[in-house]
Amino acid sequence: MLQTTFSGHRSSHAFGEAIWIVAGIIVLMAFGDELVLFSLAVAIAAMTTAWWIHHRLGRRARTTDTQLAPVTHLRSRGPQTPSSRRAAA
Repeated sequence: MLQTTFSGHRSSHAFGEAIWIVAGIIVLMAFGDELVLFSLAVAIAAMTTAWWIHHRLGRRARTTDTQLAPVTHLRSRGPQTPSSRRAAA
């Protein structure tokens, strides 16, 4: 099967592509369970790290005597229509 690329060149590497697909299927069949377990372990470690950092920062904010930055509340102008924008300009 010939494939046409964006530049217009034709590529006939279907055999090589099929070999890579078969190799990927064999790897997934051989190591599928281990890959799933490894992915779950990485996800759990990432969530635990994020929770630990969030917990430490929250504790640090409660124990220090630093003041919070002042906040200016912005007033809402309401929805603007195209006609009201032209009137304001």
